[in-house]
Amino acid sequence: MRKRRLSKALAMFLAAALTIPAAVPVAASESTADKEETVYVKTDANGEEKTVIVSDWLKNFSGEAKIKDATDLTDVENVKGNETYKRGKKDSITWNANGKDIYYQGTSDKNLPVSMKVTYYLDGKEISPKKLVGKSGKVKIRYEYENHSAVTKTINGKQTTVYTPFTMITAAILNTDNFSNVKATNGKVISDGNKHIVIGVAMPGLADSLNLKNTSIGSNFDIPEDFEITADVEDFQMTVTATVANSDTLSEFGLDDAGDLSELTDSLKDLENATDKLCDGSGDLVKGIEKLVTASGKLKSGTKQIAVSSKQLATGLDKLVNGSTTLKNGTSQLAKGTSALPSSTEKLDNGVRQILKELQNSTPSESDQAKLQSNLQSAQTGITKELMNIKTQTESVGVSAKTLGALAESIGVSAADVGNQAGAIGEFIKNNYSSLTDEQKAQLTTIAGSLKTDAENLGGYAQSVGGQAKNLGTYAGSIGTSLQETQTDLQIVSGCLTQIQNLLTKTKTSTAQLEAALKQIAEGTGQLKTSSKTLASSIKKLDEGAKTLNSGTKTAANGAKKLSKGAKTLDNGMGQMTTGIATLKNGAVTLNKGMLTFRKDGIEKLVNTINDDAKDILDRVDAVMDEGENYQTFTKKASGTKGSVKFIIETEELEK
Repeated sequence: MRKRRLSKALAMFLAAALTIPAAVPVAASESTADKEETVYVKTDANGEEKTVIVSDWLKNFSGEAKIKDATDLTDVENVKGNETYKRGKKDSITWNANGKDIYYQGTSDKNLPVSMKVTYYLDGKEISPKKLVGKSGKVKIRYEYENHSAVTKTINGKQTTVYTPFTMITAAILNTDNFSNVKATNGKVISDGNKHIVIGVAMPGLADSLNLKNTSIGSNFDIPEDFEITADVEDFQMTVTATVANSDTLSEFGLDDAGDLSELTDSLKDLENATDKLCDGSGDLVKGIEKLVTASGKLKSGTKQIAVSSKQLATGLDKLVNGSTTLKNGTSQLAKGTSALPSSTEKLDNGVRQILKELQNSTPSESDQAKLQSNLQSAQTGITKELMNIKTQTESVGVSAKTLGALAESIGVSAADVGNQAGAIGEFIKNNYSSLTDEQKAQLTTIAGSLKTDAENLGGYAQSVGGQAKNLGTYAGSIGTSLQETQTDLQIVSGCLTQIQNLLTKTKTSTAQLEAALKQIAEGTGQLKTSSKTLASSIKKLDEGAKTLNSGTKTAANGAKKLSKGAKTLDNGMGQMTTGIATLKNGAVTLNKGMLTFRKDGIEKLVNTINDDAKDILDRVDAVMDEGENYQTFTKKASGTKGSVKFIIETEELEK
């Protein structure tokens, strides 16, 4: 960017120098110099010096009658007035200015502070300019500049050669009839259809003054010391070229302010501190992620246990469903089988009371007695058979209820385990809150909440199933008690029936004894009728409880399957998360190593470069700028006055 800006500014400066008459110095109205000097140099086509004419402008800012000056020129001549001068000692000269500015010129045989060499090539081979005239082909013209104005200065304790910072600006005008495909190295080509204006820029000696070749920064700068034109030529001819050399161009670009390192060093210190913090932060990040890796491993173990426990829970509930279905079927059969028991015992009771009534009214015939005996025997046998079936099924219900209670207890344990693991997930989130991403926090929180809810629901189901199983056990126990009472009543009835049969067999005259026995039987059948109703009611409740239990276990089983599926998804997700955290750890380690390398190979080297190379370069820039400002005249100037000087070098034309 600086080079582009430099080229643009110098091109404008040259354009101004070429368009203003030679007797009038450039930018005269803006100069603050007391003496402005322009050195006109004429050379041959190769740049060899032929004549040197110096033009001086003495500015009479205060309108003084006399102006004191100094010069080593010969053939001094006033070129813009009739004012006279008088020479003194040691090149001093006094002009009778009469309040006016003085313009004079003279000749000098001093060596120029800068020189140039022009070399010509045709189709890749060097050729003398005279022989090139009229030729056609690929032409290259190379301008090389050399700086002869140097002083020795002490910079950072070392003796250093510093060149006056001359900027060389060369302009050539090429006719489009003769030149085409014109290109410039370290220059610019401007075409308007009739001519090509080629402008080149060079700063001979500046790279050596700044010692750029021996610094790490120097490789980023290319300060030109030559200028080259290439073109396709038909019938070579060339007008004069003009080169302007100026020693204060760098100060015009503000480079005299470039030596202040305070802001730069402060910024570098801030950068160095920030880099240290980044290195420390990346190290802390690695440590934090290592803790996260350890914690996530434990969490992965927990989610694995959740998956196993929830699967066991689902399997247990499936068994519970099967058992409760079997129980429900058994209680349904039991209820169905005992539904006729009350009516049978009621018929028995009615029959016994009818016999007793008939016996009290009259003595039954032998056939009636035989029929009575047969009916009583049949009723006794039927009731006994039903009671045995009820006993068997009741015992089965009791066993099933006990089994269901054990399963329900196991389910409760599994549900509690799942709840504990869900709590562990919450604790993991809390302990690793700063290490988890917002997405991971949200996912784990949602999963933990869902598991906790499912576990609580299943715990409720298990408690309900346990309560229902306990109720069934109670029902079964009640049925057992009722069954025992009914069996006792039946034994009483059976004993009475035996007595009746004996009485009916032994005698027909035992009516009184028969009646007494029948009364006892009637009491037994009455109690049997009551106990059989209680038994049937208990079995009905048992059946209803079994149906409720079966429905509840199905709901619980569905919930357990959902929980198992969610736990498996959680376990798989934790596996992915663990892998991701491991990858994050590797990335953090790489980041930390990269930051340490960046600090060592980047920031530290940069700081060292600024503290060493850049400081040395800027110190050299100060020395170069001072030398440029000190070079104020090619000839002489009066003590205490300020001068400025530029050189205009003109090569001869090459024409037929």
